[in-house]
Amino acid sequence: MQSKSGGPDKPALYKALGVLLCVLASFFIAPSWYEIQQARQASEWIAKSARITRAEVGRYGGGRAHDIPRHAIDMQGIFLDSGQAFKVERIAFAQFSELDRIRAIIAEYTAGSEVVVYVAPDNPDRVVLQKDVDILPMIALICLGGVLAILGGIMFLKGKKSGEQPQSP
Repeated sequence: MQSKSGGPDKPALYKALGVLLCVLASFFIAPSWYEIQQARQASEWIAKSARITRAEVGRYGGGRAHDIPRHAIDMQGIFLDSGQAFKVERIAFAQFSELDRIRAIIAEYTAGSEVVVYVAPDNPDRVVLQKDVDILPMIALICLGGVLAILGGIMFLKGKKSGEQPQSP
């Protein structure tokens, strides 16, 4: 990426930065869009009475020195109508599960408590605690991704346009 004069090739740098911003945008847009779609589907899930048999903070990752441990809800129970065991997939779709939020949910849904959970009609293994969620954080991430994509497109086009112009001696 060097021009004939020995300096950096600015058009190529602009194009590379544009592509990088567009790729980064996809990491905001795609997962957020997926979560919104899952939350929309979960709004039609079936409410079932259940008893919680286990409620803990689950930890995954962090096995190696450079890994960052992540936390998730580790909750199991049984459906009161059938006695069938289940594992809660997550608190809800389209929301972040910070450690403090997970601890608050576990304090609310202690082992032995009777609760209402929501089950996917086509797959009884998909169980969430809440189906009504705040989708605004996901929309904010999609908007951020959109801004990054627009900036990336502008940078790419600027690099393409300046690369087509004849260079002055």
